[in-house]
Amino acid sequence: MTRVVIVGGGPGGYEAALVAAQLGGEVTLIDSDGLGGSAVLTDCVPSKTLIATAEVMTGVRESYELGIRFGARNDASPETAVHVDLAAVNARVLDLADRQSRDIGARLADQGVTIVRGRGRLDGPERVIADCDAGERSFDADVVLIATGAHPRVLPDSVPDGERILTWTQVYALDRLPEKLVVVGSGVTGAEFASAYNALGAEVVLVSSRDRVLPGEDADAAQVLEDVFSRRGLTVLGRSRAESVTRDGDVVIVRLNDGREITGSHCLLAVGSIGPLMPGRMLMAFGLLSAVLAAFFLWRQRDIKRLFGYSSIEHMGIITFAFGLGGPVANFAALLHMTVHSLTKSSIFFTAGHASQTAGTQEMDGIRGLVGISPTIGWGLMLGSLAILGMPPFGVFASEFLILTTAMREHPWATPFLLIALGVAFAGIFMKVQPMVFGESDAPKLPHSPALVPVFVHLAMVLVLGLYIPPALAEWYRAAARLIG
Repeated sequence: MTRVVIVGGGPGGYEAALVAAQLGGEVTLIDSDGLGGSAVLTDCVPSKTLIATAEVMTGVRESYELGIRFGARNDASPETAVHVDLAAVNARVLDLADRQSRDIGARLADQGVTIVRGRGRLDGPERVIADCDAGERSFDADVVLIATGAHPRVLPDSVPDGERILTWTQVYALDRLPEKLVVVGSGVTGAEFASAYNALGAEVVLVSSRDRVLPGEDADAAQVLEDVFSRRGLTVLGRSRAESVTRDGDVVIVRLNDGREITGSHCLLAVGSIGPLMPGRMLMAFGLLSAVLAAFFLWRQRDIKRLFGYSSIEHMGIITFAFGLGGPVANFAALLHMTVHSLTKSSIFFTAGHASQTAGTQEMDGIRGLVGISPTIGWGLMLGSLAILGMPPFGVFASEFLILTTAMREHPWATPFLLIALGVAFAGIFMKVQPMVFGESDAPKLPHSPALVPVFVHLAMVLVLGLYIPPALAEWYRAAARLIG
């Protein structure tokens, strides 16, 4: 029987689980947020339920033209006789979503699908680890399907707080109708919520960065929608890009790129969504770009401190790439690399400063024969350089080895670029450091070599971390790696 493990309980995940079970597979579905995913719990089902309630309110308001009256004869208009209890509306919305989620769970159980509540992650190509409340569970698989969906995109200077600044997953926690809702984003989601809350009785301002709402849809249909919005008193600000959203007490301030400020009681960010793979791929791409470019720029440097400055950029790229890989091994390796790189670079810059002071220049052509002038400076720079270049048994070798092997297993295409960066940097630094340390020099030997105790203490720590990581530190790395995801 084929073992199928699915990570993610949204429509892609649970539908695949049902089909796999019907075809005779042994199916395990790992989900952390609730079966049905955002489509059932925070997006499609809740928003359409909210819209249905809003349509009722629209019908009530327009009923006056049909001759329908409320309360005593000819005494009350719909606006004064009917109001919305948003807490009750959202409670119903969430209850319907929860019931549909439970129905999906029942269907899966009827088909023999094993449902695991936890956060899934890959442990190689044929094993999935689920981080559950009770601890880790391991599942071997012949087939693994990743169906983890997407999450709301937010603006860099607009951090949701779940109270006044909201995403479309948080809006159902409101228990009172906003006095003035500013909706940022004029796509389908933004237009839906703007229309719904306008119909429910809130004052709504829709901020659109484009020249019309629904920029990806038919222009004539979008114009009809804008006409309806205008007729109902909904304000649309076209060609107005939001730069930031901040909160001041019970007021939110939306700053536009043209300098205007829009104030309201609440702000809803509806600026799209991003899948979980995008941040990881971007980190990998920018990490590789930084590492490769910095490695080649090393060859152009004549200043010793700039040489190792570019080396730091290269290693920041390696760390970024590792975090982009994600998973327990790569995250562990990135954290270890941060530690050993910091220790090694501190020792290198310490000795580079002494070398420059001894030679009277930071130009590498003017620094020669350090090992003869001052053995502690010479060997400190040489050992530090070997450590940062990833020579075993220093800790940099251990962290880079873990990053490389993870990349080879999960993203083979990235491995050659990483190897190029490491190889070019190795050759560049070694060829420039070797004559500085062992080259010929007419300078006399220093009568008293500086005591570089911190340098050798740091290098000793890097050496130890390449051979043995204390259990407490290793556990801290593993816990941090799990949090990172």
